[in-house]
Amino acid sequence: MNEKYFIKKIHETSTFLEKEYGIELGNAQVYFEDEDIWNGHVELNRQRGLDLVQDFFFAPKNNSAHIRIHSDCHPSTLHAVAANKVFYQDTIIGKELNRLINSSKNNSFNCDRIEIENTRLPFNGYIQPNLQGFTNWLGGKISEKTKNSDSFKKIVGRYDQSTRELIKSMYALEEKFTDKGLLWVMGVRARQDKDSLAKIINTASYEGNESIDISMLIEEDHKNKKYSLLNIVQGETRVEEYHNITIASINRDEYRKNMKENMYKTGISPDTVHNVKYLKGSHKDMATLLKE
Repeated sequence: MNEKYFIKKIHETSTFLEKEYGIELGNAQVYFEDEDIWNGHVELNRQRGLDLVQDFFFAPKNNSAHIRIHSDCHPSTLHAVAANKVFYQDTIIGKELNRLINSSKNNSFNCDRIEIENTRLPFNGYIQPNLQGFTNWLGGKISEKTKNSDSFKKIVGRYDQSTRELIKSMYALEEKFTDKGLLWVMGVRARQDKDSLAKIINTASYEGNESIDISMLIEEDHKNKKYSLLNIVQGETRVEEYHNITIASINRDEYRKNMKENMYKTGISPDTVHNVKYLKGSHKDMATLLKE
């Protein structure tokens, strides 16, 4: 891999992530290793009980990527490295794991030995399934969109059957939430749209049989991408969290009597609302309700 090719592919990857998802890749050191150095990495991992099956790895403690220079999987190795960078930089699990790794004095930290449980995340938040599933899913998306799917198939083909099943599970979650929705579920504050957020919200289970008259997706903080769902319902007022989105259901009579006060009670500040998208009903319906 020559320098010009490397620069071109890094730019291609960064551009895709920024344009498609609003993800800034950030900086990282990238090392292309010759066979002697690479074999040293393989041996060191073997001593730690790890099998280095791919021609790359990402070291979050040093914010560095290491790629075997004679790999036959270029350019998808770069896409996989970028996906690892996003995992440790932006996902809920990755950021927590990164914190644990960086606070550890042990340079041979093994994430196989710890768990972060969160039932609102894929695989109940356990590290290894999310790390393997997410990074290969996102790396595959980058390769697919940049017309490098064939080289990424070589990467996936080196994994055992259980890991390939994890990757398939991530693609099933993409079907459920959309790609942008899955990023949101993982904690990545990617650029969202009405359809992807609606898919996340539509998977939420609502107790009771109240009728939703008006449903609004509220963007409270554009910079930090904070969203809430406000439902005007015929049932009881309540608030729940679902995949990093506050879902507030307010009884229509209570809402009509004091709109602002009831929004504050749910944790939604009407003073910080940046944008509103109606998923059900319209601005006209809201105006009619408040005049009743």
